[in-house]
Amino acid sequence: MNETYQAALKYVQYTSGPMGIDAILNPTINGTTSALNGYLVPSDDSAPGFQLAARIGYPIISVPVVIDVYDMPFGICVGGRPTAWSEAKLVELASAMEDAIQVRALPKYYEKNAKNVTVPYGYQPSQSLPVSADYARLW
Repeated sequence: MNETYQAALKYVQYTSGPMGIDAILNPTINGTTSALNGYLVPSDDSAPGFQLAARIGYPIISVPVVIDVYDMPFGICVGGRPTAWSEAKLVELASAMEDAIQVRALPKYYEKNAKNVTVPYGYQPSQSLPVSADYARLW
């Protein structure tokens, strides 16, 4: 690996770990350092919580909180310490949050612009498709 990659990797790990999530989990307020078990961040399209945790291998889980106007779930990411058994604590916390919020909704399937073509079993690209195929229903 080249030196530029190694330097970038160390920078990302430092800013995401000691200067990122570790600083969130160990805040110093009025000279007193507290040790928190977890943190919450929104899980939106940019997913900053997932990105920080993924960069350094810290555990994180997403909990659905609400269904938005597009019938898509929006959630909260719950992150934790990178210690042994912290995943079990995160799953327990996420399960309790999900039970309390109760936002479960069945997924919806929209066939907008669907163009799936049924292909007979054993079809080879060199063969032509049967004439009886109903292509009109695809449009």
